[in-house]
Amino acid sequence: MSVVSVIIKEWQELPRNDKKKVGSKMSKTITPTEFGTKVEVGFDKQARQALKDFAEASLAEKEAKDRRAKAEVILREKLGLAEIATISGSPAFKIAHRDRTDIDRKVLQEKFPEVFAEVSYSNPYDFISVVK
Repeated sequence: MSVVSVIIKEWQELPRNDKKKVGSKMSKTITPTEFGTKVEVGFDKQARQALKDFAEASLAEKEAKDRRAKAEVILREKLGLAEIATISGSPAFKIAHRDRTDIDRKVLQEKFPEVFAEVSYSNPYDFISVVK
């Protein structure tokens, strides 16, 4: 039995829930949609307020990510070669080290197409997008 066959067999024996991402942030239900259709919400006060809140929250989120990225650059610079920075002798922030293992999907698909076909799955989701 080839290594590929063993991997596929082990994968097939896993319970179905173990094959998908557990605790995915994209676990919302997909909203049924009739593509190409429109609905007028201009006179709906609740919809207009929700759109305003959504757009403002999206902008605030982007601005927060930008502020965080700029702050991280400064904090890394202040650390220099140190691992931990202190304020009045107490640890304030540090470099947290992680090592993540990823899979190169393209290589897996090219070299082991049977494995790729067996372990890949579609994860459809939808989201609200503000039209500009």
